[in-house]
Amino acid sequence: MDKAIITAAITGGIHTPSMSPYLPITPQQIIDDAVGAWQAGAAIAHIHVRDPETGKPSSDSGLFGEIISQIKKRSDLVVCITTGGGLGQTTEERVAAVKTYSPELASLNAGSLNFALFLEKGVKAKSSAEQVEKIVRIARELGVEPATSDEARQILNLKGLDKVRF
Repeated sequence: MDKAIITAAITGGIHTPSMSPYLPITPQQIIDDAVGAWQAGAAIAHIHVRDPETGKPSSDSGLFGEIISQIKKRSDLVVCITTGGGLGQTTEERVAAVKTYSPELASLNAGSLNFALFLEKGVKAKSSAEQVEKIVRIARELGVEPATSDEARQILNLKGLDKVRF
């Protein structure tokens, strides 16, 4: 059987509690869901944090710290901190937890984050090449070299590279 690396994206940065009663929003819910994914076979947990009162995406470093430390105490998951954050977050907010916690992995949203989503009526959410370049610069300052999708597949020795098209 071929090996697979499974990443569990625990909350995402777009969905809201009104979309699903199963969306974890408190640190304990996020921790429990990540550990549950590990018990089911996941190797990586992609983490966004939420304001536990409102469920809105948050860049609160303390919440990230609580979640990361508890996941590490209860599992051997590789933790991947988002740099996508949530709608309306600045680049600085999006990379704050990566700078603070130096996780094993961090996401890098290299494409558009628009998704035709709006921060409020008439104000479209946007991402830019400038934001991506800033996140790459910060990663390099932290001693991390971002890998392209193709490089990541080669590093991980994944099969089927000839079948992947971008």
